[in-house]
Amino acid sequence: MGDITTVAGFRKMQEQFPTVDHWMLGRGLIADPFLPSMIKADTEVYPENRWEIFREFHDTIYQEYDAFLQGPTPIKMKMQGFWEYWSQTFPNPQKAFKAIKKANNPRAYNQAVNDNLKTVNR
Repeated sequence: MGDITTVAGFRKMQEQFPTVDHWMLGRGLIADPFLPSMIKADTEVYPENRWEIFREFHDTIYQEYDAFLQGPTPIKMKMQGFWEYWSQTFPNPQKAFKAIKKANNPRAYNQAVNDNLKTVNR
């Protein structure tokens, strides 16, 4: 079996295992926070404000880590773990992830996030 990372992938798994009625999304959920609602609605269409919602989701996670962790390095490392998956939904995944990895302070990190979102907000 493989990871469920798309609605089409979920449908394929449903066809292969028609008696299964509970599914674990795992990394697919981390990579695409919209996946559960899209599966539930049986649609491959993202909400029009997908990237605005994503930014709010990202910022909430970042703020929670900022309140809990000491210093920018641990926060960046935690967020980098998410970006390893999130970057896969951007037009140039390697470039998106590299920008995050190269950010060496909170300001540079925020700029990398903004730059990544500019690639999809046109």
